[in-house]
Amino acid sequence: GKLDLKADGYQEIIKQTAEGQILYTINSSSVRNNQYKSQSIKDFQAALDEISANERKTLVGTEVIAYASPDGGEKLNTKLSAKRSQTADAAFDKVTKGKEVAQTTVKSVGQDWEGFQELVSKSNIEDKDLILRVLNMYSDPAVRESEIKNISEIYTSLKQSVLPDLRRARFIANIEYQNWTDEEL
Repeated sequence: GKLDLKADGYQEIIKQTAEGQILYTINSSSVRNNQYKSQSIKDFQAALDEISANERKTLVGTEVIAYASPDGGEKLNTKLSAKRSQTADAAFDKVTKGKEVAQTTVKSVGQDWEGFQELVSKSNIEDKDLILRVLNMYSDPAVRESEIKNISEIYTSLKQSVLPDLRRARFIANIEYQNWTDEEL
């Protein structure tokens, strides 16, 4: 029989993102030179070039989002994250020099509990369910932090495998992709 094509699944504009990130060392807001050469940044730069070259893609906005890992207290991390948003903004300008960028929004999140939860659930840390339970039970950052630090052997592995990846700033390109029309197909 004839294939019944339903039009309702068709999207004229598909929203996409491309992302790169820089990592900071603990309690620091300085961008190290090696961060400019990271694979993550190279991929981001390549994505920007591809957007420029692809007439179906339009860059509608870029974002710089800075974070602090959720250890060391909330007040300190709010300040640290704010400082990182400034150095990340400058790093973003360097990374995108000579490239087409749209209006850039810069924001500071503070403690990255969302990223923490995501990395813990993807990890193979032994008692990760315990950590995830703590996150579900308490919303207060200070309580979360002290409860997690109480499970000391877990905290040691978190310090090695999860927390360093949360001392970061993300560069995000928001893209609109123009889908193929019926005529083109």
